Amino acid sequence: LRIPRELDLSSALNQPSGFTVFRDGIEVPPESRPLHRAAQGETVPEVVLEVRFDNGDRRMLLTRAAPLRSRTGELQGAVAAAADVTERLRYEDHLKLLLNELNHRVKNTLAIVQSIATLTLKDVGPDARAAFEERLLNLSAVHNLLTDENWNSTSLASVARTSLRAARERVSF
Repeated sequence: LRIPRELDLSSALNQPSGFTVFRDGIEVPPESRPLHRAAQGETVPEVVLEVRFDNGDRRMLLTRAAPLRSRTGELQGAVAAAADVTERLRYEDHLKLLLNELNHRVKNTLAIVQSIATLTLKDVGPDARAAFEERLLNLSAVHNLLTDENWNSTSLASVARTSLRAARERVSF
């Protein structure tokens, strides 16, 4: 009995048509894709793959795969799951763009404040002017510290140390 090629699942998996799969911009051959790897006994954790269709459409898929084994541990097949995360990744990229723009505007604003302060305090004693500029530089340094860590993983001690740098002789940690 001969199975027609159009019904042969292994041919369809090994020579897919209509799309190409990429990971980090590099084409992933069929034998290296999650389902195939799981069919060889490998558990494949979360992998993001880009699927480029012949019609020009592109989708990002979050995939996982695992081998299926009998009670005795014999490999019997594989299972894979994929979720389309295209819109989520676009949204995350958009948020990163907005955050970078906000960070840029804050730095510009701090530079403007420093310029205004220099002009405003030109007739004030040098010690007062230096103290104000030091505080402004500390504020800028704290902003840099937070933006370098994407606003979510900086320790409070680091923020306090950076913001109180000018007063270090009066504050202990």
